[in-house]
Amino acid sequence: MPPLPLHVRVPASTSNLGPGFDCVGLALALFLDVTLVGESATGASHFETRKGTALEWPADGGCLVDAFERAMRDAGQDPQPMVWRVDSEIPIGFGLGSTGAATAAGLLLGHAFAHGTTDVDPHLLITAGAEIEGHPDNSTASLLGGCTLAIEGQDGWHVLQHPVSQDIGLAVAWPATPFDTRSSRGALPKSVPFKDAVDQPRRLAFLLAGLANADPNLLRLGATERLHQPYRLPLIPGAGQVFAAAATAGAWITTISGAGSGVVALASRDRIEHVASAMQDAYHTADPPATARVLDIVRDAPRVTTIDEESTADR
Repeated sequence: MPPLPLHVRVPASTSNLGPGFDCVGLALALFLDVTLVGESATGASHFETRKGTALEWPADGGCLVDAFERAMRDAGQDPQPMVWRVDSEIPIGFGLGSTGAATAAGLLLGHAFAHGTTDVDPHLLITAGAEIEGHPDNSTASLLGGCTLAIEGQDGWHVLQHPVSQDIGLAVAWPATPFDTRSSRGALPKSVPFKDAVDQPRRLAFLLAGLANADPNLLRLGATERLHQPYRLPLIPGAGQVFAAAATAGAWITTISGAGSGVVALASRDRIEHVASAMQDAYHTADPPATARVLDIVRDAPRVTTIDEESTADR
């Protein structure tokens, strides 16, 4: 096995991006840092330290430990109780992929530990991530970076990585109140009109072309969403006002981030700070305190390292 401790830094993600429901993920520069310290002497996995939003995680490690143990079993090994250090800046319950990032981190570290190498191909972990989460968009974006589209085949999940122009600026905003994913899923209808289902893939094609070329007209045409957003938006206090404020400030498109209650907006880089400020003000009016961030897109896959490798790289 590689020398312990092992470390990985995994990005947050936004999902759906309008018509890419349960398909499109985009890795964002809010990070989860996880260190696998070593085997536990207590017979149970536990945290040596927890920082940031990881203080809200369940004491048993939740998705992180579940994913680590899944990777161990997939490698033909019995899971072992481990000691962890975690530090997360990803808010929980706002549609920014906190569980997807934890799942990705656990799979990456479990694979490295089981196979005795830090040279991990994240493509091998896509199917496990989708099965653990129940949908592929967040964990896949956290595993691979960039913009990902995932579909399921007979032999597991397959991913297309789609280009996103460097000229696009991205802002996220979220209110004080999280939106439980289960409640958000419960708001969705059991069926939708046929014309809405037909419209969705047409819109997605325009959205993807707009992302690649930073074309605001294509993005606006592609952002219309009919499967989930009309049903969730009225349940998020202030979200309608945030959409309007972002558009007035210059956003090309605004969508619910994942299941909500966070919102993501795309605009030109010279307008994105103004868009973020307008979104924060609108959310703060409805549900204070509100937060907004301008975020880079994380375009590279996370890499598992040993502490020795990190020290060498810093020299």
